[in-house]
Amino acid sequence: MSTVSGAVEFSDAPMLKEKIAAGVLPSIEERLPETPMIVQPANMLGKYGGTWRMGMRRGRDHALLIRTIGYENLMRWNPEWTSVIPNIAKSYTVNDDATEYVFYLRPGMRWSDGDFFDADDIMFWYEHVATDPVLSQDDDIWFFSGGEKAKVEKRGSRCCIYF
Repeated sequence: MSTVSGAVEFSDAPMLKEKIAAGVLPSIEERLPETPMIVQPANMLGKYGGTWRMGMRRGRDHALLIRTIGYENLMRWNPEWTSVIPNIAKSYTVNDDATEYVFYLRPGMRWSDGDFFDADDIMFWYEHVATDPVLSQDDDIWFFSGGEKAKVEKRGSRCCIYF
């Protein structure tokens, strides 16, 4: 089954067809957000299947996982790695002195189990992961400014502010 959003056609991965037919997995129309993030392939569309092998050592190698497997951040690098672009966020604003960032989430985003992804999920991460002293050490320098850890507030179901 396929669906069209704008000028782009989406189709299910072949390995999902049985689950969709059995009603275990919703149709693609029900799984996609209203405005999906569309990534233009560098050379060609990929192929389904295969084995991905990679090695990790220790220390900060977890960044490899963040950049590859767990790469669904509010913002992402463009394919050339020259600027950041919205990803989970559909858009964002920054105040004049760059001390406040407001992120507007893509409407209709869902978790793999079908539940909606919204600002409550960002707040869960902030309140139970980012500010937990066991899970997030003070060496998470990306989340500090002026020696203080950033704060996050919810502003509606699809909006969070970082300051």
